Amino acid sequence: MVDGAIAITGGIAEGKSTVLNMIEAEGFRVCSADTVAKVVAEDPVTQQMVAQALGSEQLLGKEELRHRVATDSDARRAVNQVVHPLVWDHLLTSGAQFIEVPLLMEACLQAEFNRVWVVTCGEDEQLRRLINRAGNEQIARGMIGSQLPTEVKSAFADQIIRTDRDLADVNVHVRTLLESCFA
Repeated sequence: MVDGAIAITGGIAEGKSTVLNMIEAEGFRVCSADTVAKVVAEDPVTQQMVAQALGSEQLLGKEELRHRVATDSDARRAVNQVVHPLVWDHLLTSGAQFIEVPLLMEACLQAEFNRVWVVTCGEDEQLRRLINRAGNEQIARGMIGSQLPTEVKSAFADQIIRTDRDLADVNVHVRTLLESCFA
């Protein structure tokens, strides 16, 4: 268990990182599973382990690996079996009070945290944000479809933070939640 930590989760493009940044600005220790995963993935030892897990004698380039993971579920599972435990070990030892874990429910890790805060902006706003980011509605819908719907994640929430409003209002809501948790 992540000692006393609160998980921040939600769907892609719903504002998890924005909320995590607000929490950090209030002086709390934070950590992002995505950031840790990028660091882990850049480690040459990890890259070698991934290549071996995929049956390759050579390291794979980023684009080749991204393509294999996106199109081959066996490759995705093999990579996840290497990378996820390394990321989890880092999160356990991070000392963070708040940890952003986008795929918290998909990985069945919600019970490892003291509380779960789900960040959501609603389906329409999520799609709009992703189309702006990805540049293509089909890709955006595919990205959304690859994750559990946020309404399912919300069933596990101790708190829900809506980000489809003015950022100043979101910040006030986050500060209020922090005060109630750490008063």
